[in-house]
Amino acid sequence: MISLRLPYIIRDSRERDGYNFRKTVSCAGMKVKKLDYGDYTLEGLEDYVIIERKNSIDELCSCLGKQRDRFMRELDRMDHVKYKFIIVEGYWSDIYKRHRFTRMHPNAILGNLFSIMMRRGIHIIFGGTKKRAQQFVRWILRKAYKYWLEDQNGNNQA
Repeated sequence: MISLRLPYIIRDSRERDGYNFRKTVSCAGMKVKKLDYGDYTLEGLEDYVIIERKNSIDELCSCLGKQRDRFMRELDRMDHVKYKFIIVEGYWSDIYKRHRFTRMHPNAILGNLFSIMMRRGIHIIFGGTKKRAQQFVRWILRKAYKYWLEDQNGNNQA
């Protein structure tokens, strides 16, 4: 039986204007350190769960356009991680609005996102506001920790 200890949320040290997490009943708090890929994870579980944050639709579009090669290399480094997520601060419908950083057609953006989800097994979540997206990150990490504990105890139920 694995003993329960509260996990720390790890935020990548290069993450600008990132989320802050304080100690709660399900989290020991937050530590900041350099991650090899992604922006948020749990201490010691970097190969189990990882979350890449995009702070706007513009940033997401930039990653799918001008910065595509770099972004795809970062996603390649996540291939071995069991649970992979991209959290976007914005709404799916925002894709259809004009963006500063890309001339990509909305259908091209959607095609890229569906390809990432289906071919790479990365879940893409549009969190709406920054506050709501931060809540989603906390919930994802809490659920991933629960599943990791179940895996360690041989109890793999959904």
